[in-house]
Amino acid sequence: MRKCSSCEVEKEENRENFAWHTSRGKYHSSCRECKNKRNKELYNDKLRKARKDKKTPEYHREKRKNYLAKNREKVAEQRRNLYHRNRDRELERQVKWREGNPDKWKNSYKLSKEKYIEKYKARKFLNYAIEYKLITKPNLCERCGIEENLDGHHEDYSKPLEVLWVCKKCHGLLHRKKY
Repeated sequence: MRKCSSCEVEKEENRENFAWHTSRGKYHSSCRECKNKRNKELYNDKLRKARKDKKTPEYHREKRKNYLAKNREKVAEQRRNLYHRNRDRELERQVKWREGNPDKWKNSYKLSKEKYIEKYKARKFLNYAIEYKLITKPNLCERCGIEENLDGHHEDYSKPLEVLWVCKKCHGLLHRKKY
């Protein structure tokens, strides 16, 4: 039997009644009920103080929103860098999401296809031309000369066979207007 230091009630000394203090290798002096009650009081005090200091979750949300609005370019650059540093992990996450949400993925693809119908038609026509050997796909990137699996970049979707054959890196740079 062990006496709680807070409520002074004697209870059986076990993990149901007293929390185990791992670093000290013994039970806490106050019982779980008293400890939970004390933790709730401390949490509520913290919340009260935070509300008084306007440090509520809504306050932080608003503060972040304002920061993002003021520093749009900086945040976009940081996100791009984070993506490139963790590219493999990000691609795995995207594939996993698509596999876990096939309906959302199909719906998203369908909406994109409807919204950008000219892009869809140009891609379809180009793929048809490649498949039936009306156009040959080169092996070298037209920008950097690297030998890689190439993408066809359309400058004008109304001319589906006029494409720049570029690697993935150069294609991304073209879309971000870095060339």
